[in-house]
Amino acid sequence: MRAGIALGSNLGERSAILLEAIGHLREIHEHGDFLLSSLHETEPMDCPPGSPLFLNGVVELETSLSPLELLHKFQALEIAAGRPRNHGANEPRYLDLDLLYCDGMTLNLPELELPHPRITGRLFVLAPLAEIRPDLQLPGWERSCCEYLSIIHNKQYYQIAHKALMNLKTNLISAKKQGYRQSWLTAYDYPSARLLDESGIDLILVGDSLGMVVLGQKDTIDVTLTEIIHHLKAVRRGVTRAPVAADLPFGTYTTPDQALVSAMQLVEAGADAVKLEGPLPNQVSLLTSRGIEVIGHLGMLPQQVREEGGYHRKGKTETEAESLLRAALELQSAGCCALVLELVETSLSRDISSQLDIPTIGIGSGTSCDGQILVTSDLLGLQPWFRPSFVKPKADLATPFRNAVKEFISEVQAPSL
Repeated sequence: MRAGIALGSNLGERSAILLEAIGHLREIHEHGDFLLSSLHETEPMDCPPGSPLFLNGVVELETSLSPLELLHKFQALEIAAGRPRNHGANEPRYLDLDLLYCDGMTLNLPELELPHPRITGRLFVLAPLAEIRPDLQLPGWERSCCEYLSIIHNKQYYQIAHKALMNLKTNLISAKKQGYRQSWLTAYDYPSARLLDESGIDLILVGDSLGMVVLGQKDTIDVTLTEIIHHLKAVRRGVTRAPVAADLPFGTYTTPDQALVSAMQLVEAGADAVKLEGPLPNQVSLLTSRGIEVIGHLGMLPQQVREEGGYHRKGKTETEAESLLRAALELQSAGCCALVLELVETSLSRDISSQLDIPTIGIGSGTSCDGQILVTSDLLGLQPWFRPSFVKPKADLATPFRNAVKEFISEVQAPSL
């Protein structure tokens, strides 16, 4: 009989306690594969305030013992690890062993119910269980273990994002009303993000500009969602104060449903908001209805640079200006918290800014927007081989960079005696 066991500890030397318990479970195991998940650190669930974090894992083993015999063995192991016999429910404990299932058996006794009735609502059980048995579907389940895990993740993403939505959007609109001008910059790694955050920047964007700035690509179009997530996680580790937004890369939000799946992955990786290009109110509406904050982007759209044959200023004609203004209002109505205007005619960016409640963030669109965003390497002069015409670098870090390297080379080649 294959039995699944959940392990947990939030008192004492948690990892040592769980490893000892796993050793005892190996003694119960009789033959076949002994499946062991990694250990997950999790927040206490339904525990007294201030309870320590848990370490949780799941084991699946083969045994001829009955479910009740297993239960009694687990209780003995818990007591041996220091758990009092009269231990209250959900209180901190040195060791907690729960029998989750025994093959496809169903059992409904006062002391034991199988399958465990609360597996599908507990992330700390589902996450390690999905590592070893992702396709497991127990009696009474409508979905597999992996599918239930996805549902819980989705709910958590929405809750986290909804909290960010309320704070970020409120703060941005309030800042605009007070006449405060937002300063945004890009980051793609931990040290840059930390320096920006410590410098007081208002928002950090993990932009798909990383294609050109970091990966040496000719434009942003080949940047993947996996690459954005990789850099987003690094940035998130360096930021404690500023909101962090991330671009949805080309081809990841063609439909509203695709946009939702992609945006959820960015939220999971640490984004407080996502940014998408173009007049796509349906995508924005779906994301914001799920509690995911969205920054819009109109004007010159870098993800269409190949299609347009280069970077061109927008809003020169009356028709184009009317279209951009209409799109800006639609994106605001759909729920955007801010709107980036790239290479938009100055007079038009002023008109759009005056008609929106949400802030406009300009890049090459004049000074009438409610804030400005730049690629950090452009601001610092780190890539002198490419400099947008509208950028006025505040430093020339490429020169001291080269000089420091040359000095190092000289010291290595001619060491002083």
